[in-house]
Amino acid sequence: MCQGFGIIIDKDINLWFSEPDTDGNCSHSIIIERLGWRENEDPHLRSFVRVEFADWTPESFTFDETTTLPGWCENNKQEIQNKCVALLEKCAPAWAEYKKVRAPAWAEYEKVHTQAGSEYEKVCAPAWAEYEKVRAPAWAEYEKVCDQAWAEYEKVRAPARAKYEKVRNQAWAEYKKVCDQASAEYEKVCDQASAEYEKVCDQAWAEYEKVRAPARAKYEKVRDQASAEYEKVCDQASAEYEKVRAPASAEYEKVCAPAWAEYEKVCAPAWAEYEKVRDQARADTITRLKMISGYVGCKEVCRTPKPAVSKI
Repeated sequence: MCQGFGIIIDKDINLWFSEPDTDGNCSHSIIIERLGWRENEDPHLRSFVRVEFADWTPESFTFDETTTLPGWCENNKQEIQNKCVALLEKCAPAWAEYKKVRAPAWAEYEKVHTQAGSEYEKVCAPAWAEYEKVRAPAWAEYEKVCDQAWAEYEKVRAPARAKYEKVRNQAWAEYKKVCDQASAEYEKVCDQASAEYEKVCDQAWAEYEKVRAPARAKYEKVRDQASAEYEKVCDQASAEYEKVRAPASAEYEKVCAPAWAEYEKVCAPAWAEYEKVRDQARADTITRLKMISGYVGCKEVCRTPKPAVSKI
């Protein structure tokens, strides 16, 4: 993602740019798309590179690339930088003018928005406090019930798990004992004993599974029953909580909905006014940028020369 003023440079050292967005960022992807070019990350075949001025100052010049700078760029770095700085100096006043026009319009909107927001909060804050007064103890009760149910679940699950692990660990120890002996024999005889070793280990594994599988099934049966019981208790507690919370929430909404409508009534025209100023300033910025060589707009694609693109 390009930060600030972004430029695309082709291998003939032509510079291409587009208008910035409202945050002052010129998208490299938009420029490439408008030019109808395709990306190629191979440094031996690349026909263009990216450059950016993160804060619209000459000092912030940087290649927005890491390991993909092609040879033609490496050989012309200083020329590229000089050309990019010259282009920045032509385009920066248009961006500065946009910000200058937009700033007071935004300040005016913020003033209206802040006052309206303050009024909204004034109405809603006591309603929210009232809602919380009802909801908080209901939630505390819900958590209390669920915590107790979880403790009960753990009381059943933990010993069942411990029992399963004891059986499994014993079976695993037995399996390892057989495999280690077989491995020692295998090491002694090596290739000839390989098949025998595999045979012994497979039998030992089957024996291990014979012991482990029913123990696991037994554990899961106990755990699933306890889990179902826990879910049942929690669902009931949740329903009780909702029974208390829902009407309190409805009461809160009853107070806040008209307050929000009033907020919107005040803010919407202020926002529309801000957008009117901002959009006109943006249109003026684009008009200024269009007069600078290298600008690529939506309608410029069909008549933009592509000196290096055919080689991509």
